Amino acid sequence: MTEDIELGIDPYPLNETESRLITLLFNLLKYPSGLTYDSIRLYMKEHYNNDKIDSDQKKLHRDMEELGKLGFPAYVRKEDNTYHVKFQINETKFKFSKEELQAISQSLIHQIPEDKITPDVYSLAQKIFGSEWNLYPEWNLNFTKTLKDFEQKDSETIIETLLFCIKNKIPVRISYERRIGLPESKDLDVIQLIKKNSSDFYLYAYDRTKKDYRNYLIPCIQKIYKLESSFIKDHKPSLSFENLHPLMIPKNPDTKIEVTIQINHMDNWENFISGLTYEKDRNNYVLTIRNLESFYTYLLKHGSYFISLQPSSISKTYLEFLDKIESSHALA
Repeated sequence: MTEDIELGIDPYPLNETESRLITLLFNLLKYPSGLTYDSIRLYMKEHYNNDKIDSDQKKLHRDMEELGKLGFPAYVRKEDNTYHVKFQINETKFKFSKEELQAISQSLIHQIPEDKITPDVYSLAQKIFGSEWNLYPEWNLNFTKTLKDFEQKDSETIIETLLFCIKNKIPVRISYERRIGLPESKDLDVIQLIKKNSSDFYLYAYDRTKKDYRNYLIPCIQKIYKLESSFIKDHKPSLSFENLHPLMIPKNPDTKIEVTIQINHMDNWENFISGLTYEKDRNNYVLTIRNLESFYTYLLKHGSYFISLQPSSISKTYLEFLDKIESSHALA
């Protein structure tokens, strides 16, 4: 025995246009990355089967416009000629009171040993604690020294990575903080280290997103990562700035040195210090450098060129440099 159920609904059959619009909408929703015209004809053979392809395409465009009028923002992306329905997703955001943020922050940061505190932790504390150091007074003891140690180490790593990537033409991603607290991520083809007015140091690079050449203050580069790709194109060094010589990369205080070079090796030495300001008296040279490690690298390779080297403290630190290399190889 069959019992009819009265639903109070009196449905009417869909007409051909309504059926086509609903089918088109469901297909576009099923494929959020978009469908090509040929794909739509394949999935909806019963609706778009006109032998005249142009005629069917005009009908499809009218249907897209009709979906938009019905509240479904349909559009055609011209870059790849694909058809889409735009999703509008309402973002859900958490809101915390000041007290809740402080409680969360303390719970997180109390798990970090004091000797593991980094500039990132420092930044996190400032953002969430609002500079209220009384919430974590243990940091007040040795934090300043710890932070400076990290900053010096990070700065050396950044410069070394830049030099390596410039030499090998490897693009990088940097975190660039020109304004305090507002870091920006930038993908760059790194071209040249440059200096201006003998005090400002820049990275001359090609912005892979904005497609132009810019100068970036090296002290504003907070982090650097190598990208696993190649330069977008060949780049020429900037001619508007003086090239930053490896001996002048600011890794050490200004150090005045005086060297005497064997006469038959003067050309090699002058080629190495080309671009620097120096005093010369026959085969004796006086100059100021800022990167002892770069000088020691040259000395390691061409030590036999040198007749004398002053001041004597340079010879002492050079021996320490050699001991460091020997220790590194021993550990390896």
